[in-house]
Amino acid sequence: MFIAEFERKDLYSYYGVFCSSHCTMHFVSSLFIYVLSENNGVSLLCLWTELSIMSADKGAILNMKYNLPDRILREIVSFAKEHSITKIILFGSRARGTNTERSDIDIAVYGGDFDGFYWDVKEKTHSLLMFDIVQADVSISDELKEEIEKDGVVIYEKA
Repeated sequence: MFIAEFERKDLYSYYGVFCSSHCTMHFVSSLFIYVLSENNGVSLLCLWTELSIMSADKGAILNMKYNLPDRILREIVSFAKEHSITKIILFGSRARGTNTERSDIDIAVYGGDFDGFYWDVKEKTHSLLMFDIVQADVSISDELKEEIEKDGVVIYEKA
């Protein structure tokens, strides 16, 4: 069993307890209405305004906007703040939405203590996924620069 939290930022949070072995979640409409069902036929309908889905088999929250598990996104942002990074851009298959479950995480990093950020992400992020971390404010190839500009999604920017 695991507990999943479904945030409605404008109101309050919904909590649900689900059996993790045979749960599925189906997207019903663009109004963010999801049906959670279990093999025994019990269904729960809940409104969910957050742009994320739950992978019921693993109990992970996946941020749909960035195709990243929420926990990893929070860790990256935390390390960025700790190392005074000015901007992080997600690029590659996760930014394009063509990633698989095991796709690496390609990020371009601007400003701050790149080395400290790099090693914290590599050594302290709780994930089996591989990271490809590029220091984008130094000399990088034109092809890579084009890919970042074309497909890149800003996942962190210092205010």
